[in-house]
Amino acid sequence: MFKEKLIENIKTLTQQEIDYLSKNRYNLVEVCKHISLLETHYDEYTIKREWLHGFLGQSFSGNLQRAEKYMTEPDRLLEVLTIMITRFSYPARPLLLLKATLQDNCATPVMLAYFLKVIKRRERYMNLFEGYMNKPKFNVGQIVQLRANIGVDAVIQKQKYYTTFRGCSRRSLAEARKKTFMVLSSDPPIEERVRAKIYSYHEKQGGCRYYKLLPIGEAKTYLVTEKFLKECRTQAVKDALK
Repeated sequence: MFKEKLIENIKTLTQQEIDYLSKNRYNLVEVCKHISLLETHYDEYTIKREWLHGFLGQSFSGNLQRAEKYMTEPDRLLEVLTIMITRFSYPARPLLLLKATLQDNCATPVMLAYFLKVIKRRERYMNLFEGYMNKPKFNVGQIVQLRANIGVDAVIQKQKYYTTFRGCSRRSLAEARKKTFMVLSSDPPIEERVRAKIYSYHEKQGGCRYYKLLPIGEAKTYLVTEKFLKECRTQAVKDALK
């Protein structure tokens, strides 16, 4: 049963997609080229394991549907992949290959589906992808405050003696909690490496996207994670603008 389903999925691949999987060193790429190898080189246990956990297995159709949705915004997708590359000292091979393929206008939903399968096992990659592919929760000019459960990793600052951004100090966070902010921009360019936790995406709260915020009545700006921001209450806005 598993063998027939795998063969069905393999037959949907184009030669271009098989070549792409080969570059990614997909373990069944030779089978994609020669389906008969399933009969001669793989036992039932291996085939079942591939169906349950592999790229062309039971999760293939779900990943493909998600990929087709994301491929409707190729420019946005390329922008997100670029952001992801800047966040890692040694970006994963599938990330670099997918970005290069998108830039060449050769990417297909199957290629993106493979990438989604890979990053599902890499929490930081998945958090970044979902956090930036989803639309921003807050608009420029909106008045916001910090959530009560915010931690130091959610407010990043340029380090004095390092060329990186890291979480702020507890003292800085305590001061920031008392402030009311205006959103200056979302996705501000950050050229240096960010050495801070990459938070998961939540439908209502958002994810790891950064916002540049300006405290009301002050000049110093802050970079804060989306997930720990909330829209300011009407009375708090009135008080801040007095």
